[in-house]
Amino acid sequence: MTENPLSRKDQVIAEELSGECVIYDSRQKKAHHLNPTLTWIWRRCDGSNSIDAMAAAFENHFDTQNGMEIVLSGLDQLQSCQLLETPITIPCLTADEKNSVSRRAVVMATSILMPAVISILAPTPASAQSPGNGKGKGKGSGKGNGSSKGNGKE
Repeated sequence: MTENPLSRKDQVIAEELSGECVIYDSRQKKAHHLNPTLTWIWRRCDGSNSIDAMAAAFENHFDTQNGMEIVLSGLDQLQSCQLLETPITIPCLTADEKNSVSRRAVVMATSILMPAVISILAPTPASAQSPGNGKGKGKGSGKGNGSSKGNGKE
């Protein structure tokens, strides 16, 4: 595939930590956590690498034979999170190919090679405030004199 994926830079803040990446998309108010495999793919979405070149580099780097399948899966996830600048054409799989991919995915489930993204909706600053601005809403008047009057019996 000759398309050159380009990661979105507008209204996106990306921070890499220990080989993983956290991306905050201020346009959608979402944070995305990319596992190391998807971070590897994300870093290569610079507009100069074709999908074929990314798949070949992936196979070489991770010593695997299914680089194209994994790269396409990762690009599909990035695209579904709207983290690519322009949409790319990802080939549709036939039912037999999907079943084959599913079986391989089960086998690879214990492998860290499968790209994965976890997305959460980030609260706006206004919704992150405590309700009532720290003022209690109890039923009592809250006006005590600070003294306790006991009956002297303990």
